[in-house]
Amino acid sequence: MLAGTIAAVLAGKSGDTFGNRRIFPVGVMVFIAGSLVWLLANNMPALTPGHAMQGMGTDGSVVTPGVVSGVTAVIGPLLGGVLTDRLSWKPTG
Repeated sequence: MLAGTIAAVLAGKSGDTFGNRRIFPVGVMVFIAGSLVWLLANNMPALTPGHAMQGMGTDGSVVTPGVVSGVTAVIGPLLGGVLTDRLSWKPTG
């Protein structure tokens, strides 16, 4: 939660400075990198950095306003539920 809060403040200021169109992809990339760390983790201590990265990426991309944020807020949980139902929890990290 702390990492996400810090990322939200930084993303908001960076969005004001550089423009939201440049900051949103960075947040998405950080989230994807955190998902990969989560996917490759073998134990609980290895899950923690991935979860922190996901929080930073989520808060960094949600701060930037736009239709894409709203669409991803709807599609993400639906896709995660389908993947969890069809495969297992591991790929959806």
